[in-house]
Amino acid sequence: MSSNHYLFSVLIATYNVSDYIKAFLKSLEWQSIAPSKVQYIFVDDCSPDDSGEIARKWCEKHDNAVYVKSSQNAGPANARNLGLEVATGKWITAADPDDILDRDYFANVERILHQADNLDDIAMVSTRVLVLNDETGVFKDNHPLGFKFRNGDRLVSLVEDPYAIQLGATAFMRRDRIEELGLRYRTDIKPTFEDAHLLSLYLLSFDEPVMALASSALYYYRKRSNNSSLVQSGWARREKYTTLFENGYLDLTKHALEQKDKLPDWVIALLLYELVWYFQEEMAMRSKTAWVSEDPELKARFLNNVAQIFALIPPKKLLEFKIQNVRWVVRESLFMYYYGERFGGARLYEWGASKTARSYTLMMKDFDCNELAFFVDGRQVHPEMSVCSRYFFGERFAFEVSFDLPLGETAIFYRGRMVSKLQVTVRKPVRVLSEKHFLQGQAALSQGRRDLDVKKKIRREVKSLTTRTSMSQLAWQRARAQMALKLKPSKIDDHEGLIRNRVRALAASEKFQEKYAGCWLVMDRPMSASDNGEHLYRYLLNERPDINAYFILDPTAAAWPRLAAEGFKLLAFGSDEAMAAFLVAKAMLSSDAIEACMYPAPRRIFKHSVPFFFLQHGITGNDISRWLNDKRFSGFICGAKAEYDYLSSVDSPFTFKNDVLVNLGFARFDALPDATGHDLSSKPLLIMPTWRGNLTDELKQITDPSLRRTYFTNTEFYRKWHELLSSPKLRTITHNKAGGIIFVLHPNLAQFKDILSLPEGTVIADLSKDDFQEILLNSCALLTDYSSTAFDAAYTGRAIFYYRFDEDTIFSGENNFRRGWYEPEENGLGPVALNPNQMLDLLDKCANRRWQPDLRYRKRRRRFFGQIDNHNSQRIVEFVEKQLP
Repeated sequence: MSSNHYLFSVLIATYNVSDYIKAFLKSLEWQSIAPSKVQYIFVDDCSPDDSGEIARKWCEKHDNAVYVKSSQNAGPANARNLGLEVATGKWITAADPDDILDRDYFANVERILHQADNLDDIAMVSTRVLVLNDETGVFKDNHPLGFKFRNGDRLVSLVEDPYAIQLGATAFMRRDRIEELGLRYRTDIKPTFEDAHLLSLYLLSFDEPVMALASSALYYYRKRSNNSSLVQSGWARREKYTTLFENGYLDLTKHALEQKDKLPDWVIALLLYELVWYFQEEMAMRSKTAWVSEDPELKARFLNNVAQIFALIPPKKLLEFKIQNVRWVVRESLFMYYYGERFGGARLYEWGASKTARSYTLMMKDFDCNELAFFVDGRQVHPEMSVCSRYFFGERFAFEVSFDLPLGETAIFYRGRMVSKLQVTVRKPVRVLSEKHFLQGQAALSQGRRDLDVKKKIRREVKSLTTRTSMSQLAWQRARAQMALKLKPSKIDDHEGLIRNRVRALAASEKFQEKYAGCWLVMDRPMSASDNGEHLYRYLLNERPDINAYFILDPTAAAWPRLAAEGFKLLAFGSDEAMAAFLVAKAMLSSDAIEACMYPAPRRIFKHSVPFFFLQHGITGNDISRWLNDKRFSGFICGAKAEYDYLSSVDSPFTFKNDVLVNLGFARFDALPDATGHDLSSKPLLIMPTWRGNLTDELKQITDPSLRRTYFTNTEFYRKWHELLSSPKLRTITHNKAGGIIFVLHPNLAQFKDILSLPEGTVIADLSKDDFQEILLNSCALLTDYSSTAFDAAYTGRAIFYYRFDEDTIFSGENNFRRGWYEPEENGLGPVALNPNQMLDLLDKCANRRWQPDLRYRKRRRRFFGQIDNHNSQRIVEFVEKQLP
């Protein structure tokens, strides 16, 4: 058949997809549409693997396939442009060769076009994207734009339904219109958005763009397990924050304003959809955008680009936007930063009321308590305010001010103007578009309004292609799984409902109430002790026997026999007794704030909580607000005055109220005697490296032990520590001026212990067996990179040293913290070395002072901690007693 009769031309940019392309090709072969109607154009973008060769050989066997070889690797945009040069179909679309197409993909698009009463009305066809798990072969209908298809196959107008935006390549455009406009993919838009840019310029050429939503045309988007796709890896590229904006988003706004008198609502929706992802990602603990804050030039350029876009978007559009589930604090911070001054600089929300007071939050562009005035029933009041800062990309976007006012008629003034109360509205993501459609009769589509209902056979076919498992093997695996399920004995006691009933019955029994009602529960972590929880419990055991307290720990934990011998009243973590005790307890105290420590009786089962007091594992010097802010504490125990001063300041990103934050000192500090002025030359140097979160992720993907070792020895982490530890000068210092070295082996380093090149005679300590305080008190000084145990050493008056060769990258989001207020050189307790020579010089000088810290750090120490004594546990217990009803 003549190539001029193709209905569809498919642009397929091919690069480095050898692991996936065979599944893609199989999905092309199973298409139910006549091959003569679809032209497949593979463009080999100089792929380094054999995927280009696989595509070429496939094209040789298929008359409707074309193979094009790019002269250089220039990216998917250039490859698709080469494909456009040879495309002859009436409609142009694109597909990625690491994805899979449903067998009726093109047939259903063809059917929809035939069913339309007036084919000329249709500007574009949008197909349905299903997210495919690369490892399991299971797909889900959870794409953020999936709501477009919930009413079945139909037509929509972007003027009436501006949320029906299209960003990805899974769209069909008229080739004659593309050629008439001279449109091509911009090669300078990277790492993504080149598709959305061309699609949007194409849609702008229509007075009222009408889109056919092909709910029945299914495109399986493969979410790679190794995060190697451009969409997944793009956050780490500078272009994502620079040229993507300048050549993509801003260029789109320029074209839109040249053709229209204002930005169309669908363009605004598209831009907000894109921008919100950046700020939502900033809220993540291990954010992929965190590194931008560490690059001042990039950060400034990025924020300037964002500001230019928001200058074109009416404020109302941001407040109404609801494609994604936008976090309240993200929306309010964006509004305040970009529009706040236009609306008085403050927005007031009422959150709820108790029997005596109402809770309010003010989101403010700037904060000055002297410019605020509060009135209740005409009388001025002065509430205690808790203020925190909301930061994005290292920039303060808003102040969040929380306070309570007595019940009554309230009036709040800022800069002399009354601030109107707003209702807290959580804008849920749009679920379906409007009921309207442009199809009549039969064109209302046989699919109707039903949601996705794919036959089991199709699911198995997709799984077979994705996992490279034959259909017969899948059938055998299902049979085995079903048989195992039948043979598996029923564990009735594991049923959550039965657990809940059993534990509640135990908690309600008279005997149990007599023993546990109103008790205090203390723990560190389920599998370990030796932290602030253990030390606080020891104080309760010895000094406050009047308080009925119990210590929770897993019976298999190494510390269980030791604590039992000491007389600790132990409850087995996860036991009915421990869960029931939590249901009748008066207080829960722990050094960790993970779910298991805050709720020993799981919330999902019992829906129960008690006042929780966070004893902390270490002084909070880094920014871990993204982890802690959503947790509910009755007390947040600070270990130092400097920590408390910052966390309670208006510059802090932490949202805890002032009556929750208290500077009482850590319970474990009570057992640390002051070594100030002592000659510590006979004691060993304590070396304690931390681990890197990114190494865990990367090493997980390497199963071969020898390859893991090779990879690890090539990391900066290993090379820098190896260079220091293998230095002859380190051995000389620790041999001649100290009592050797104690090396605390991080659990993740254990597998590489034999290649660490530790000096001869080094004692290796294992904190799962050895007590850290004993190790610390038997040392002359502590050398670490980022461990919070440095504060323990400083509390004793010992010298501490920070070896921070990777300071530029450690706060880039690879770990669950950001750069915080604590900077060792500026306000900290020990010097920083960036390379081995600097560290060796610092160690040598300190050794000559008999391991006493430099004078400036000795002076800072008492100001930093505020109180250095052995009464911390007492202060904590007294505070908890005051907080409890």
